[in-house]
Amino acid sequence: AGQSADGGIGFGPLKMANPLKYLLPWPQRTLPLDLAKEFDREAPAWLEIGFGNGEFLADIAASHPEVNLLGAELAQFAVRQGAYRLDKVGAQHARLVMGDVRAFLKYALAGGSLQRIYVNYPDPWPKTNHAGRRLLPPENLRKMARLPPPPDPPLPPGSRRRGRPSGA
Repeated sequence: AGQSADGGIGFGPLKMANPLKYLLPWPQRTLPLDLAKEFDREAPAWLEIGFGNGEFLADIAASHPEVNLLGAELAQFAVRQGAYRLDKVGAQHARLVMGDVRAFLKYALAGGSLQRIYVNYPDPWPKTNHAGRRLLPPENLRKMARLPPPPDPPLPPGSRRRGRPSGA
C-alpha cells in the first residue's frame, strides 16, 4: 500500500482516507481530555463503541453535524474504513480512537463528557472464560464513563413511583 499525494492510502482498487486526519491520539494528551479543545468547539459529545466498517458512525456524522462524534475501535483496518466513510460525508466533527475503549473511558474522559453512547454489537464473547473482555452490562459502562444514570421514563397519568401518585 502506498500513500498518494493527497494523504490517502491506496489498497488496490480501494482508496482509503488518511486515518491520521481523524485519529485522536489521546494517550499523548493531557488527561482528562478537553473535548471542546479537541474539536475546536463546544458541543454535545457522542461515542460509538466498536464502529466496525464505520457505516453507522458516518450516518450519525452526516445526520448530526451539531454533535462532536467519537468512534472507538480495536482493529486498525476498521479505523481506516471508518476514516474513509467519515471523509465521504465530510465529517470534520468526528474523531477516531484506536484501542481498548475501556482504558479510553476510564482515563481520557471527565465525568459528564458524553451525552450518548452507542454499542451496536455488544459482548461478542459469550463464553465464561471471555468475561474479562465484555464491556457491558450498562452499569459497568456508566461506571467507567462516570455518566449520570438515565432519567426515569415517563409514567402514564395515575401511575405510582416510589409509593407516591404522579404529580404529587
